[in-house]
Amino acid sequence: MVPPRCPLPRERLGGRAVFGLLANLYAVESARNWGAGDCGDLATLVDFAGTIGAAFVGVNPLHALSNVRREISPYSPVSRLYRNPLYLDVTAVPELVETPSVARRLAGPAFQRTLARLRSGAHVDYAGSWPSSGR
Repeated sequence: MVPPRCPLPRERLGGRAVFGLLANLYAVESARNWGAGDCGDLATLVDFAGTIGAAFVGVNPLHALSNVRREISPYSPVSRLYRNPLYLDVTAVPELVETPSVARRLAGPAFQRTLARLRSGAHVDYAGSWPSSGR
């Protein structure tokens, strides 16, 4: 059964004051992501918010996008049923390090240079962070 309306914050919080953090997840920087903030970064942000007493963390819509050209607005998804693979924490995929050929490629100097470039850019390089987008 669907409730007749969304509960008001004061009803849910019992009148107590709270604060939270808002972030565009794709813009969250870290030394471990692949050039765009991902679910691992979101977990870190949530942990940090908890340590400072925040009651919530809000992020941009995570809907599936084309991640190319002018189609990278989180407010213009190609589907609301699926999430944008850009936000996958690739480092959390066990098979990534369990496959020797992949582990060698990831540890290689060319890939490490690419990661350093993606992490240091002033803007998210969608094509570089998720090369299969739009192809």
